[in-house]
Amino acid sequence: MLLWQFVHDSRQTRLWAAMAGLHAEDANGVRPRDLNPAWFLEMLKADAFDADYPSVHLSAYYRRWDEGEEALALVHLENALAGSGRADKATVYGLYLEAACASALICKRPAQARAWYERAGKLRKIKQPSGIVDAGIAMAEGRLEDALPHWELARKRISRLDSGVFLFLREKWAGFEATCQAGTSGDAPAP
Repeated sequence: MLLWQFVHDSRQTRLWAAMAGLHAEDANGVRPRDLNPAWFLEMLKADAFDADYPSVHLSAYYRRWDEGEEALALVHLENALAGSGRADKATVYGLYLEAACASALICKRPAQARAWYERAGKLRKIKQPSGIVDAGIAMAEGRLEDALPHWELARKRISRLDSGVFLFLREKWAGFEATCQAGTSGDAPAP
């Protein structure tokens, strides 16, 4: 069946090939902003009926955020959430957690972040603090000292993960942690 799909649906074949190439680059430690641009553009041709639509836009979210285009990154995250109706529970759970992080860290909306976090908890029991969401909410509320132990927890959880996305996230989170340290030591104003 898959071979028939490759032969008779060239659009889907190109999409899968682009996604496979991008996943391979990510697994080899290529940061989102440095992924093959032709494959990235091909991947973005996915339509809302493709099963991979949420994953496509989550990947685009990371790339745009890594490129410093936060507003465009948020559009991709919204597209991923909008297309998640047919996604499995684990994917939706991850998207809700990502929405909680983005709400706190990019949009600086702690109440919205808490709402997404609660939605994630209704899908799957959150057994331990996420670190990231809690740190982001504390930062968005100006509680920089409270955010520090959460950033430390988040850093420990991903310290051994070497995909391109995790390299980017480690760098981003280190910046947030440094902001908290500077703000609590009196070296810089709270964000």
